[in-house]
Amino acid sequence: MGLTINATAWQQGFDAGKASTGPCPYTPTSNEAFSWSSGWIEGNAEGWIDTNPDTPEKYLIEARNKNPNTSHPERLTRYYAYAPTRDEAAYCAKIYLSRGQWVEIYDTKTGELLAGPFSPDHPAPKFIL
Repeated sequence: MGLTINATAWQQGFDAGKASTGPCPYTPTSNEAFSWSSGWIEGNAEGWIDTNPDTPEKYLIEARNKNPNTSHPERLTRYYAYAPTRDEAAYCAKIYLSRGQWVEIYDTKTGELLAGPFSPDHPAPKFIL
């Protein structure tokens, strides 16, 4: 069974995600809730892309209190850090992992996921980035 994106609900979610607001106004198992959540994720991610080539921070480290792949977006507590080098990004990731956070590392220029998600329930990898 496939789901079809409801354009109105998706746009509402996108706008809410861009503003980092919520919660979803739809019944949790409805197609509208799926559409709203999909829009929220895209809207929230839009601000990650940095179009300034002179920005020294190359990496965005995002830490969350729950698994980002299985948790509803507005139920996640997020923490962000920026790092100009791979070593600093890896250091920040290890700190977040030691605090029990899920960690992902993104390229600030493209928004591409470079590493993760890393689970705090497993040992920190020796090589992160």
